[in-house]
Amino acid sequence: MSKFKKGIVFEVTTEIEARIAQRAGACGLILNDPVSDSVKRMPDPQFVKTIADCVALPVIARVRIGHKTEAQIMEVSGANVIEESTQLAVEDDNEVFIEKQGLTVPCICWAKDLMGIVNAIHSGAAGVIIGNNSDKNSDDNAVDIVGNLEDIRDEREEIRNALTKKAALNASDPNNAEEIKKLDEVITEKLGDFKHLKDELIK
Repeated sequence: MSKFKKGIVFEVTTEIEARIAQRAGACGLILNDPVSDSVKRMPDPQFVKTIADCVALPVIARVRIGHKTEAQIMEVSGANVIEESTQLAVEDDNEVFIEKQGLTVPCICWAKDLMGIVNAIHSGAAGVIIGNNSDKNSDDNAVDIVGNLEDIRDEREEIRNALTKKAALNASDPNNAEEIKKLDEVITEKLGDFKHLKDELIK
């Protein structure tokens, strides 16, 4: 995943576009299904293999959220990274991310708030893409994305402050159960059942 730091990932639909992106300095490629209709779908496995064979760049293949079979197909087709994406379907609050155990390539997930990031980490994601708040399958609303990033940063800081205060209280006044309980409530409100992931979020 370090290959994607401070670089640009290009979306491509053809082998020619992939070669152009490589010459232009792309650090990776996201594959879009080249079928020219309004339905977005998992890329054709042969298309993934063709692109993986023609360029020396990491290839990212999109699959629907929660569809592990699609991820396994993309994996054996030559994808270097799996993207569990709301681009392929409208996001469903009841949708569960793929459990990444058993996959040999890293996965990245979409999220628009702190709880989404928590769920992604819990599922074994190696990275997270911050999306917008639209119900449409679009990632082009920069205002929403920046706003979501700021909200996530603020919530993370709130958790960090609560943890710092709790640690100080446990050291200086461990019998102050009421105040410690209030701090625990803040942490639980932000992280739900995933409090064990707090260290990952406040790094």
